[in-house]
Amino acid sequence: MPHQIRRCPTCAQENPPELMRCACGALLFGIDLTAPAAAAPEPASNAPATASVEELRCPHADCQQANPPASTRCVYCDRPLTAAAVADSPPDASGLSGASPGTPSLLNLPSALRARLRIVRPLPTSGAEAELLVVAPLDGPGEELIAKIYRHGIHPDREVQERIAAIDPSHCVRMLDRGISDGFAFELMEYCRAGSLRDLLREQSPLPTTTWRHSLEELTNAIGAVHACQLIHRDLKPENILLRSRSPLDLVLTDFSGASLTHATLHFTGMARTLAYSPPEALSGVLDAKADWWALGMILLEAALGRHPFAGLSDAVILHRLTTRSIELEALSDQSQRQLLRGLLLRDPKQRWGEAEIRRWLAGDPTLSLPLEDASGHAGRPYQIGTDLCHTPEQLGVALARHWDKARADLDNGLLMRWLRNDLQDMNRVRFLIDLNFDSGLPPDRRLLRFILDLAPGLPPVWRGQRIGLRDLLTQVDLALKNDAAALDFLHDLHQQKVLDIYAAAGNVECADIASRWRGACEQFNSAWKNTLAALKTQRAAVDTPDFHELMFGQGGPQRPAERSLHPRLLALAYDEGWCAQLRQHLERQILPLRRHCLWLPCAETLAASPGGELLVFEALLPEARRQVQKLETQQQQEASERQETTQRLRRETRQATAYLGLFAQNNLWRQQNLDDLDRALDQLSAVTAQVRAHADSSPEYQSLRSEVFRLEPVTKRIQPLLEESYQQRMIRRGWLNERTLRFYGIALFIAPLLLGPRFFVPILLGGSGIVLWRFGVEFLMLKRIKAWLEKLPIN
Repeated sequence: MPHQIRRCPTCAQENPPELMRCACGALLFGIDLTAPAAAAPEPASNAPATASVEELRCPHADCQQANPPASTRCVYCDRPLTAAAVADSPPDASGLSGASPGTPSLLNLPSALRARLRIVRPLPTSGAEAELLVVAPLDGPGEELIAKIYRHGIHPDREVQERIAAIDPSHCVRMLDRGISDGFAFELMEYCRAGSLRDLLREQSPLPTTTWRHSLEELTNAIGAVHACQLIHRDLKPENILLRSRSPLDLVLTDFSGASLTHATLHFTGMARTLAYSPPEALSGVLDAKADWWALGMILLEAALGRHPFAGLSDAVILHRLTTRSIELEALSDQSQRQLLRGLLLRDPKQRWGEAEIRRWLAGDPTLSLPLEDASGHAGRPYQIGTDLCHTPEQLGVALARHWDKARADLDNGLLMRWLRNDLQDMNRVRFLIDLNFDSGLPPDRRLLRFILDLAPGLPPVWRGQRIGLRDLLTQVDLALKNDAAALDFLHDLHQQKVLDIYAAAGNVECADIASRWRGACEQFNSAWKNTLAALKTQRAAVDTPDFHELMFGQGGPQRPAERSLHPRLLALAYDEGWCAQLRQHLERQILPLRRHCLWLPCAETLAASPGGELLVFEALLPEARRQVQKLETQQQQEASERQETTQRLRRETRQATAYLGLFAQNNLWRQQNLDDLDRALDQLSAVTAQVRAHADSSPEYQSLRSEVFRLEPVTKRIQPLLEESYQQRMIRRGWLNERTLRFYGIALFIAPLLLGPRFFVPILLGGSGIVLWRFGVEFLMLKRIKAWLEKLPIN
């Protein structure tokens, strides 16, 4: 049979079949045996045999960590370990710092500490991320301290550090200083000379009952203080419990480098660093605060027995013990101790004892009872899905979340039902699954999610195989804002299926907060959309003509943005103040030239105080605002064109009327027809003048026309009364010189001399001629004055 190996899923290191933990720290439990990869031919070289090991040091200047042999990617920075890049990196002379020649060595303190401290001696460490140095003041003897110098490129989580600083210093080593100098993160803390609990266990094994009980009280207070700051230590062991003093015994916690936050109920994580103190649920990759109480139980059991129950066992055997059986406590003679440790070492983290139960035990509460572990909670034959082997409901829930598509298929084809009934023999969950299958209105993915949360109620939020914690969700938001179709669909589906509400109902605080913010942003947008649309319709009704399609079909006006594109913007506004500020600045630039036509748009002061939902409404209505502005500008252009055409028409009519009036200065006004034509021409010019006065235009052409008309108006005002008086004089003349008066005058002219004598002929003739000359003379003078004014017309 050819040689078989277990290939590490983290660093790709090939390990022997019997090895259950890789050199990088990753567990190999459940990794299938495979044939080793063919070794690449090594080039001829005169380098020493250790050169191959040196080539596994990360070549990147901000990392340069040593990696297990045959690694292809750095286990610290996850960047490729290319042979060309490594060849260019000279070997490290110190063997400790892992830094490039230009980078300060870890054997030398960073400059922030070097100015006031000196290295006394290094301390042995088992971690790969930092070095521990005993330091003292430069200016002579003084209190020795511990300097923890992280390797170059490794920076502890800032939020975790802030939480650690908030822990009561009576329960953890005092942090005196921390920061980053020369690219190295460092921590300066007190030096506990009394050693660690491990040292105490070596000296006193097993611990005396009084010391054991006092240690329980001290560690309960310490772990409670850590959990009160929303932290999980995750690496409790005797080496990480220091003795501030031995008499009285004062225990404090240290090494929080593996600590994690407790925003969610549970956390996907790697195996705790020390397998001997890891709880069974760590095998599924999920931990919560109850993991620290399991570690406390193992520490107390070791202190009571004088040895660890897993002492001398390999990782493979320890993994098997954790997977298949409870911790044996028969070696304990003290019944009270056995009760306490049985409560702390319950396999089910939901039933496992915590701080409250320990304090009741310390107080001697007789009502404190030990819960019985459900015998049906562990299957004889594991359920395999993908590479995961599941023995308990919680392990199954985690595995189903990891292999979503396969889990949905197994749920539909009945495999999960058969395993629950035949192997796990959990009839309650069988009934729950039957109820889910009969709920025809529940989509398959939501049915699977409800089943997963029934198996593992505190599971970190996952949907369709993707994590949906806050950071993961914001990553999807970032992709969706870049028009990534998959991210847009994912967020839309997440909202439509109300997935976050399901997790919130299951007790996930983070999901409840996200769902609340998301829902609030949606409600804010809906309210702002309704109010702004009402203001927009009011303005449109005042200035626009009715829209036929809107009146007939109700389809006019702006269309609401699609929810698919709206959700990432709502989440970005809810969580990213910088993105909100950029959107507000963008809207300020866009709205400024539009607001003089669109009064429903906000002014600068209103926009600065507008919440995120309103900003998205204004952004969505920008196309409608531009359409309105374009429509108004088009309308204004049409009106300007019409005004220009009217001005040109009035100018033509004015000049035509003026030119026509000028002709009457040469015509014979004795003719009645000519006078009537003159009267009509004056009326026409008066009508044009009235139109010019009523016409609203600010163009220079109109102003020129207006001036021209105003110059004509005084002349026409003089001619009009003269023309009327001329009509009156003509009527008077016709009264004097009509046919009857002429006939009478002719008879009198011939009869009077016959009756009165010839001497009356001349006077009668002269009198009649005088009357004729009088009447025609008055009219002649009137017409002459009219012609004189007509000649004064300014004709262009």
